[in-house]
Parts: sequence; C-alpha cells; structure tokens
Amino acid sequence: MKRKRRKDRRAQVEEDEDELGSGDREIVERSQSGFYGLDLGQGSYDVANRSRPRQLLAAAGQVEDWDGGSSAALSGPSVGHSGQRTELESSRSGFSFDSGGVGLGLEQNQTRRMPGSGPPGFSQGNTQMRAQDRRGHAFEMEDEDEDEFLWLPAGRHRYDKAVELGYILAVKLAWQHVFQDQTSVSNQIDEADWIWHSYNVLLGMQKEVLTAVASGNLSRLYRGHDNETVKAMFNEDSAWIEEGQGLAPVVYILCLVDSKDGCRAHTPAELRLVIEDLRHYGDMKWPQLTLKVDNAYRSISTMKDIQAGRPYFLAKSGKNRRIRTRYKAEDIKRFCDALELRPGRLPADERDAPLRRPLQYVGRALKFADGKAQHSRVEKSNWLIHLVKHVCNVRWPGRFSLDTFPISYQANDGEVQCAQMQLALIADSFAASGGGFNRAAPVLSGLDISNEDPRLVKGFWAEREEFRDVMGFGDANLPAQLAFEAEVTAVKDRGEVYDPSKGSEGTEDSRLRTSEEELAEDEAKLERSRAGLVARNAEGMEKLKRLTGAE
Repeated sequence: MKRKRRKDRRAQVEEDEDELGSGDREIVERSQSGFYGLDLGQGSYDVANRSRPRQLLAAAGQVEDWDGGSSAALSGPSVGHSGQRTELESSRSGFSFDSGGVGLGLEQNQTRRMPGSGPPGFSQGNTQMRAQDRRGHAFEMEDEDEDEFLWLPAGRHRYDKAVELGYILAVKLAWQHVFQDQTSVSNQIDEADWIWHSYNVLLGMQKEVLTAVASGNLSRLYRGHDNETVKAMFNEDSAWIEEGQGLAPVVYILCLVDSKDGCRAHTPAELRLVIEDLRHYGDMKWPQLTLKVDNAYRSISTMKDIQAGRPYFLAKSGKNRRIRTRYKAEDIKRFCDALELRPGRLPADERDAPLRRPLQYVGRALKFADGKAQHSRVEKSNWLIHLVKHVCNVRWPGRFSLDTFPISYQANDGEVQCAQMQLALIADSFAASGGGFNRAAPVLSGLDISNEDPRLVKGFWAEREEFRDVMGFGDANLPAQLAFEAEVTAVKDRGEVYDPSKGSEGTEDSRLRTSEEELAEDEAKLERSRAGLVARNAEGMEKLKRLTGAE
C-alpha cells in the first residue's frame, strides 16, 4: 500500500503535543500522582502444560521513569491504519512501577521525543523530483515505498531488569512500549495472544543467551573461554545449529564487533568517529570519504556516482542507473542523533570502555542458514548495517565484522508472529534508539502456509515442538518463572501491590533489601561517629595551640 508523503517532522511533534487528549492527560496525571504497581489480574493459567489461559495478565497504571519522571511520551496520540489520531485507552496502559523502585520504565527525558522523529506517517508512493543537498548541488531524487523508520518513545526501557526479574514483565513491558502508542501495530495482534506467545518464546530460550541479548554481548560470550554451555550450543556440529540448516522459523541476532579484540563493542570515542563519518557521508564537501566508504570492501561506486549525488548507500538501482532516495539520508540523520545520546547515559567510569552491548540487528528467517548468508551480501541485506560496517572498515581496516547467532526457534505460528518484535525490543536493536539497525517495526505475520495440506502443517509444527522439548530450555527456565509469579500472586492475595524493587517478605529480594538497609544505617552511624571524632580532635588541637601560645 502506498504511503502518504511524510509531514514535516518538527511540525508533527508540535501537533502531537498540542493534541493530547483528556484520556492521555489523565494517564499522565495518574502516573505523576503516586505509585501504581503491577497487577497480574484475577485469572490463572497452567504454563507447565501450555494450556490456554482463561484470563490472561491484566494490568493497570503507567510505566514510570526510574528517576521519578512520568511517561508523557508514552501517552501521546497514535496513528492507526486510517491515519486518524485516537486517544489511548487506559485499559491498555500496561503495568507500572514505583519510581523509587527498580525502574523498568523510560530512562530519562520522557516528554521529549527522539531527535528528528515523530509518529509514523505514510507517503503517496514514488515521486521523482529534483533535489539539492545542503550546499546547493542538484541531483535526481525519489520518494519510494519503504518501511517507515520506527518511532519509539524517548529514553530507554529496562528490559535487562525485566528479564532478570521475570519473563512476563519483559512481555508486558514490550506491549506497553510500542503497541500502546501505535495502533497501526497493535491492531495486527490481540494483547492476550501477544502475552501468551511471547512468554513461551522467552521460556523456550537458553537462559544465558537471553540474558546476553538483554544486557550483554552474545558474540563476546561465545568467543570467550568462560562459558562452555554457550560455546557448545553454537558450535557448528551442535543440534541447535543443525536445526537452522533446514526449514525452521528462527529469530537471529547480528552483532557488529571488533573481531581482533575479543569481539568487543565500540568504545564511546569510536562511536563519535563513526557518527562523524556518517554525517559527512554523501555530503558533496566530502566526496573522497564517501567514495572510500562505498568501496571499503570492493569497488561499487565511482567518483562520477559521488559527484552526481548517487553514493551507493543513499541510492537505489533504477533502469541502468542509480536514483537517490530521500528516506535514507533522513534515516541516517535520525540514527546518528540517537546514537550520540548513548555515551552520555553511561556512568562516568564506563565512558572510556567498550559498551556492554554492540550495535545489533534482530532478524527472522524460515531457514537460519539462508538468513545468515543473505547478510553477507550488501545488496541483499539491511543497508544501514553495511553502511556502518563500511565506515568502520575505513576507520579500522579489518577489525569490525558481523557475528550472527540463531537465538530462538519458534514452535507455532503465533510465536512466529511475535518473536522478532519482542526480541528486538529486549535487545534494544532499533535505529530509533541508537541501539542497532532495525529501522522499521518487524512485520507481525506468521508463515504463509494456508494453502498447504493441513496434515503437513500439523506435522511441521509437531517437529518444531519436539525439537524445543528435546533442547529442554523451557523445563530449565520454568521453575524460576513460576516462583516469581507465585511471589507476585502471594503479594496480591494479601491485598498489597507488588513492588519489584522490594520483593515480598521472606524472599531473597526482601532479605537482600533488608540487609542493604541495615548496612546503610550502620554506615550512617559510623559516619556520624567519625565526624564527631574529627570535631573533637580539632577542638583539642585548638586548645593545644592556645596553651602553646600562652607559654
């Protein structure tokens, strides 16, 4: 379907802020007025037997900023298929956490949108035009049908903390993160189906792999020498990799890492250089740099292409010629704007070290071997991945490369529909957040097998289910997840609100929090004693000086 031409982004943001409906303001006011905790609802379900829940997790409240801000960005107007703005319904506001607690909400600056971004818009198809770069050089340009650069609320959601506490939190957080604010996405899937299938996707993953996706560097974990479980899982002769040689729906993660230095991520200083080159790429003032980037691995552009305003990564192939596209230059700018913010969020002692997570991409394929091979070809892969990779090869020849891993095989069509979006959010791999190369929202669709023999389809999914059971990750993960849900239920049965930062009485979280409070109290007493001793010592020294002067 053809898109409407994009509106001016700045004007769109101002329009959004002016059009906050009364329902939206009510949600914001509620989130500012006090604590809203997680309510897992009245229903129950048997995860162990994978039975369909009668009443799936209900929630109320609003995700709050971990440092006390409110989620104003989450409660703005959204755009549906018709392009008409709709007010959010409070029944879909997700769960909330006390700002003094663990903080699974937005990190900071939530009332400000991502630089250069706004709610999704649609163009009206291909329109050729004459355009100029900022220095007045004219070139042929085209608005083309391309997936919209995904808009995300400003800040960062704490999926690492959610995964650490309980998988169901990550699932609910994902629903609130994107689906609540974009009806064009949420209309594609029911909330109950999303919760059920996404939960089972996470339950069927190897725990250490999921943890690395959420908060670490999977490539470094695998290439290192301290995790034999993960190394065995991704070895070429393993059952996990063998499954990806045939037809088996899979979600994979691609990491851009320094293969010459332990598969580390970029340092903040290196990211600043990457951003600088990306901003100069395609600028007529920097033709040599642009040519070097295009030809970083093999010759794909000439100086004539560059001078005509058609560098490889800003153009598409037409009839025997390249045509420059508008959206690519816009997307590079948005990516750079978001990427620039990441080093500033780091603690002071981490600003000279490699980032914990590399730039990543989360994709899906019917056959992992084919998906991996596709990303090795610049003309068949995500163009933003290869643009950044080319920039890195110009700056640091032969160092940064792509590492690809299958992280989740899906066992039914519902999981295929949900898995890529859920894991891309957990991995923070969207270009809109500066975390990676996922430009657009993943397509929430299953396999197109409606015309196949139902018996073959049933047998296909039975094989996928059998493989998951053989791997046994779900059985290993289930006890801890059930214990977490039991803890939340126990709190709710007492008429209390679950606060993940505290834990219920008698739990490990609660005991740890009590110990920390006692330790803080002891340290305060010690500090008061030290201050008193210093004061008495100063007083004694003053008396001694007076006595010495008198003599």
